[in-house]
Amino acid sequence: METEFYKVTMASKQLTPDQLNFTRLAVVCLEVIKLVLKDILNFKIPPCSLYSTIKKDKKTVKLNRDQLELCYKKPPLLPDYEKFDVTLLYALIRNFCDNLKPTNGWGKMPSQMANQIGDDIERLRIFRNNSYGHLNSTSVSNSEMKKQSQMLQNVMGRIQTFMKSNGSLENYMEKLDDALNSHFGTDDMEKCKIELETLMTLLSKERNARKMRGCLPCLRGSEDLDSQRNFYRKWGSTTRHACLMSRIDKKRGLLANLKTELKLKVTCF
Repeated sequence: METEFYKVTMASKQLTPDQLNFTRLAVVCLEVIKLVLKDILNFKIPPCSLYSTIKKDKKTVKLNRDQLELCYKKPPLLPDYEKFDVTLLYALIRNFCDNLKPTNGWGKMPSQMANQIGDDIERLRIFRNNSYGHLNSTSVSNSEMKKQSQMLQNVMGRIQTFMKSNGSLENYMEKLDDALNSHFGTDDMEKCKIELETLMTLLSKERNARKMRGCLPCLRGSEDLDSQRNFYRKWGSTTRHACLMSRIDKKRGLLANLKTELKLKVTCF
Protein backbone atom coordinates (compact mmCIF):
# COMPACT_ATOMS: atom_id res chain seq x y z
CA MET A 1 0.00 0.00 0.00
CA GLU A 2 1.48 3.36 -1.02
CA THR A 3 1.56 6.24 1.41
CA GLU A 4 0.43 9.81 0.84
CA PHE A 5 3.99 10.87 1.50
CA TYR A 6 5.30 8.73 -1.34
CA LYS A 7 2.66 10.00 -3.74
CA VAL A 8 3.80 13.57 -3.10
CA THR A 9 7.50 12.89 -3.77
CA MET A 10 7.69 9.83 -6.01
CA ALA A 11 9.71 11.79 -8.60
CA SER A 12 12.68 12.24 -6.24
CA LYS A 13 15.88 10.21 -6.65
CA GLN A 14 16.15 6.63 -5.46
CA LEU A 15 17.67 5.95 -2.06
CA THR A 16 20.34 3.44 -1.16
CA PRO A 17 19.09 0.48 0.94
CA ASP A 18 20.56 2.01 4.11
CA GLN A 19 18.99 5.40 3.41
CA LEU A 20 15.64 3.77 2.73
CA ASN A 21 15.88 1.96 6.07
CA PHE A 22 16.56 5.27 7.83
CA THR A 23 13.62 6.98 6.16
CA ARG A 24 11.19 4.18 6.94
CA LEU A 25 12.17 4.16 10.62
CA ALA A 26 11.96 7.95 10.71
CA VAL A 27 8.34 7.80 9.51
CA VAL A 28 7.60 5.29 12.28
CA CYS A 29 9.25 7.62 14.78
CA LEU A 30 7.45 10.75 13.58
CA GLU A 31 3.97 9.41 12.87
CA VAL A 32 3.18 5.88 14.01
CA ILE A 33 4.48 6.28 17.56
CA LYS A 34 2.54 9.52 17.91
CA LEU A 35 -0.68 7.76 16.89
CA VAL A 36 -0.14 5.01 19.45
CA LEU A 37 0.62 7.35 22.35
CA LYS A 38 -2.26 9.66 21.42
CA ASP A 39 -4.72 6.77 21.52
CA ILE A 40 -3.36 5.45 24.82
CA LEU A 41 -3.65 8.90 26.41
CA ASN A 42 -7.14 9.35 25.00
CA PHE A 43 -8.18 5.99 26.45
CA LYS A 44 -6.77 6.73 29.90
CA ILE A 45 -7.52 10.47 30.06
CA PRO A 46 -10.15 11.77 27.60
CA PRO A 47 -9.66 15.42 26.58
CA CYS A 48 -12.60 16.49 28.76
CA SER A 49 -10.77 15.15 31.84
CA LEU A 50 -7.28 16.44 31.17
CA TYR A 51 -7.77 19.88 32.76
CA SER A 52 -8.98 18.49 36.09
CA THR A 53 -6.28 15.81 36.03
CA ILE A 54 -3.48 18.34 35.61
CA LYS A 55 -5.04 20.76 38.10
CA LYS A 56 -4.74 18.19 40.91
CA ASP A 57 -0.96 17.97 40.50
CA LYS A 58 -0.05 21.15 38.63
CA LYS A 59 2.60 22.14 41.17
CA THR A 60 4.49 18.87 40.86
CA VAL A 61 3.96 17.94 37.21
CA LYS A 62 6.95 18.63 34.96
CA LEU A 63 5.46 20.44 31.97
CA ASN A 64 6.85 23.62 30.45
CA ARG A 65 4.83 26.70 29.66
CA ASP A 66 4.33 25.86 25.99
CA GLN A 67 3.12 22.37 26.85
CA LEU A 68 0.69 23.74 29.42
CA GLU A 69 -0.71 26.15 26.84
CA LEU A 70 -1.56 23.18 24.64
CA CYS A 71 -3.02 20.83 27.21
CA TYR A 72 -4.18 22.86 30.23
CA LYS A 73 -7.37 24.37 28.86
CA LYS A 74 -10.18 25.29 31.21
CA PRO A 75 -13.62 23.95 30.18
CA PRO A 76 -15.57 24.44 28.02
CA LEU A 77 -12.35 24.55 25.97
CA LEU A 78 -10.85 21.16 25.16
CA PRO A 79 -7.26 20.23 24.27
CA ASP A 80 -6.61 18.86 20.80
CA TYR A 81 -4.56 15.69 21.17
CA GLU A 82 -3.77 15.80 17.44
CA LYS A 83 -1.56 18.83 18.14
CA PHE A 84 0.45 17.08 20.87
CA ASP A 85 3.91 15.86 19.90
CA VAL A 86 5.43 12.60 21.12
CA THR A 87 7.31 14.33 23.93
CA LEU A 88 4.14 15.85 25.42
CA LEU A 89 2.10 12.67 24.97
CA TYR A 90 4.76 10.64 26.76
CA ALA A 91 5.08 13.24 29.54
CA LEU A 92 1.32 13.18 30.23
CA ILE A 93 1.19 9.39 30.26
CA ARG A 94 4.20 9.24 32.54
CA ASN A 95 2.87 11.85 34.97
CA PHE A 96 -0.78 10.85 35.17
CA CYS A 97 -1.20 7.19 34.19
CA ASP A 98 0.10 5.45 37.30
CA ASN A 99 -1.46 2.13 36.36
CA LEU A 100 0.72 2.05 33.21
CA LYS A 101 3.98 2.37 35.13
CA PRO A 102 6.68 0.16 33.55
CA THR A 103 8.11 -2.80 35.45
CA ASN A 104 11.43 -1.01 36.10
CA GLY A 105 9.87 2.45 36.36
CA TRP A 106 9.68 5.35 33.92
CA GLY A 107 12.78 6.43 32.04
CA LYS A 108 14.53 3.06 32.34
CA MET A 109 15.26 0.29 29.88
CA PRO A 110 12.75 -2.56 30.33
CA SER A 111 14.10 -6.07 30.77
CA GLN A 112 13.58 -8.51 27.92
CA MET A 113 10.87 -10.34 29.85
CA ALA A 114 8.96 -7.17 30.84
CA ASN A 115 5.98 -6.92 28.49
CA GLN A 116 3.48 -4.61 30.20
CA ILE A 117 2.06 -1.68 28.23
CA GLY A 118 4.24 0.75 30.18
CA ASP A 119 7.30 -1.31 29.23
CA ASP A 120 6.39 -1.02 25.56
CA ILE A 121 5.82 2.74 25.89
CA GLU A 122 9.37 2.97 27.22
CA ARG A 123 10.63 0.89 24.31
CA LEU A 124 9.02 3.34 21.89
CA ARG A 125 10.58 6.29 23.72
CA ILE A 126 14.01 4.67 23.58
CA PHE A 127 13.55 3.83 19.90
CA ARG A 128 12.67 7.45 19.18
CA ASN A 129 15.70 8.76 21.06
CA ASN A 130 17.99 6.29 19.28
CA SER A 131 16.64 7.51 15.94
CA TYR A 132 18.39 10.83 16.55
CA GLY A 133 21.70 8.95 16.49
CA HIS A 134 21.25 8.15 12.78
CA LEU A 135 20.74 11.77 11.70
CA ASN A 136 24.30 12.49 10.58
CA SER A 137 24.64 9.37 8.44
CA THR A 138 20.94 9.11 7.41
CA SER A 139 21.55 5.39 7.11
CA VAL A 140 20.52 2.23 8.95
CA SER A 141 22.09 -1.12 8.08
CA ASN A 142 19.93 -4.06 7.02
CA SER A 143 20.86 -5.96 10.17
CA GLU A 144 19.83 -3.02 12.38
CA MET A 145 16.67 -2.55 10.34
CA LYS A 146 15.73 -6.19 10.84
CA LYS A 147 16.33 -5.91 14.59
CA GLN A 148 14.32 -2.70 14.96
CA SER A 149 11.49 -3.95 12.75
CA GLN A 150 11.10 -7.08 14.84
CA MET A 151 11.06 -5.06 18.06
CA LEU A 152 8.46 -2.66 16.64
CA GLN A 153 6.25 -5.49 15.39
CA ASN A 154 6.33 -7.16 18.81
CA VAL A 155 5.56 -3.89 20.60
CA MET A 156 2.78 -2.87 18.23
CA GLY A 157 1.24 -6.32 18.41
CA ARG A 158 1.00 -6.19 22.20
CA ILE A 159 -0.31 -2.61 22.19
CA GLN A 160 -2.90 -3.48 19.57
CA THR A 161 -4.09 -6.44 21.66
CA PHE A 162 -4.34 -4.20 24.72
CA MET A 163 -6.19 -1.41 22.93
CA LYS A 164 -8.52 -3.80 21.11
CA SER A 165 -9.50 -5.37 24.43
CA ASN A 166 -10.51 -1.85 25.52
CA GLY A 167 -12.66 -1.13 22.48
CA SER A 168 -10.20 0.38 20.00
CA LEU A 169 -10.58 -0.48 16.32
CA GLU A 170 -7.29 1.07 15.20
CA ASN A 171 -4.96 -1.28 13.32
CA TYR A 172 -1.47 -0.28 14.49
CA MET A 173 0.17 -3.25 12.81
CA GLU A 174 -1.15 -2.10 9.45
CA LYS A 175 0.14 1.42 10.04
CA LEU A 176 3.54 0.02 10.98
CA ASP A 177 3.66 -2.27 7.94
CA ASP A 178 2.76 0.66 5.67
CA ALA A 179 5.66 2.71 7.01
CA LEU A 180 8.17 -0.17 6.89
CA ASN A 181 7.32 -1.19 3.33
CA SER A 182 6.69 2.11 1.56
CA HIS A 183 9.01 3.36 -1.19
CA PHE A 184 10.63 6.71 -0.42
CA GLY A 185 12.97 9.02 -2.33
CA THR A 186 15.70 11.50 -1.45
CA ASP A 187 13.21 14.31 -0.94
CA ASP A 188 11.37 12.21 1.61
CA MET A 189 14.60 11.38 3.43
CA GLU A 190 15.63 15.03 3.62
CA LYS A 191 12.24 16.07 4.94
CA CYS A 192 12.35 13.38 7.60
CA LYS A 193 15.86 14.45 8.56
CA ILE A 194 14.83 18.09 8.87
CA GLU A 195 11.85 17.22 11.05
CA LEU A 196 13.91 14.97 13.33
CA GLU A 197 16.63 17.62 13.59
CA THR A 198 14.02 20.24 14.42
CA LEU A 199 12.52 18.09 17.15
CA MET A 200 15.93 17.32 18.59
CA THR A 201 16.90 21.00 18.56
CA LEU A 202 13.67 21.99 20.25
CA LEU A 203 14.14 19.39 22.97
CA SER A 204 17.70 20.49 23.63
CA LYS A 205 17.11 24.23 23.58
CA GLU A 206 13.90 24.14 25.54
CA ARG A 207 15.67 22.29 28.34
CA ASN A 208 17.95 25.32 28.62
CA ALA A 209 15.21 27.83 27.93
CA ARG A 210 13.07 26.29 30.68
CA LYS A 211 15.62 27.52 33.19
CA MET A 212 15.47 30.97 31.69
CA ARG A 213 11.72 31.35 31.24
CA GLY A 214 10.22 33.04 34.25
CA CYS A 215 13.60 34.06 35.68
CA LEU A 216 14.22 36.98 33.33
CA PRO A 217 13.29 40.04 35.43
CA CYS A 218 12.23 42.29 32.54
CA LEU A 219 9.81 39.64 31.28
CA ARG A 220 8.30 39.27 34.74
CA GLY A 221 8.08 43.01 35.22
CA SER A 222 10.32 42.77 38.28
CA GLU A 223 12.51 45.66 39.34
CA ASP A 224 14.60 43.49 41.66
CA LEU A 225 18.18 44.55 40.81
CA ASP A 226 19.72 41.62 42.64
CA SER A 227 17.75 39.11 40.57
CA GLN A 228 18.75 40.99 37.40
CA ARG A 229 22.42 40.85 38.34
CA ASN A 230 22.14 37.14 39.09
CA PHE A 231 20.48 36.53 35.74
CA TYR A 232 23.12 38.48 33.78
CA ARG A 233 25.90 36.76 35.69
CA LYS A 234 24.55 33.35 34.68
CA TRP A 235 23.19 33.96 31.18
CA GLY A 236 25.09 36.99 29.91
CA SER A 237 22.38 39.42 28.78
CA THR A 238 18.79 39.85 27.75
CA THR A 239 19.99 39.85 24.15
CA ARG A 240 21.31 36.33 24.55
CA HIS A 241 17.97 35.22 25.95
CA ALA A 242 16.03 36.95 23.18
CA CYS A 243 18.19 35.39 20.47
CA LEU A 244 17.73 31.94 21.95
CA MET A 245 13.97 32.30 22.17
CA SER A 246 13.86 33.67 18.63
CA ARG A 247 15.71 30.64 17.29
CA ILE A 248 13.37 28.31 19.16
CA ASP A 249 10.32 30.09 17.75
CA LYS A 250 11.74 29.84 14.23
CA LYS A 251 12.42 26.13 14.65
CA ARG A 252 8.92 25.56 15.97
CA GLY A 253 7.46 27.46 13.03
CA LEU A 254 9.55 25.45 10.60
CA LEU A 255 8.30 22.22 12.10
CA ALA A 256 4.68 23.33 11.87
CA ASN A 257 5.13 24.36 8.24
CA LEU A 258 6.80 21.09 7.39
CA LYS A 259 3.99 19.03 8.84
CA THR A 260 1.46 21.03 6.85
CA GLU A 261 3.41 21.01 3.60
CA LEU A 262 4.79 17.50 3.59
CA LYS A 263 1.75 15.61 4.85
CA LEU A 264 4.06 13.05 6.37
CA LYS A 265 1.33 10.53 7.12
CA VAL A 266 0.68 6.95 6.24
CA THR A 267 -2.65 6.01 4.64
CA CYS A 268 -5.70 6.65 6.81
CA PHE A 269 -3.83 8.93 9.25
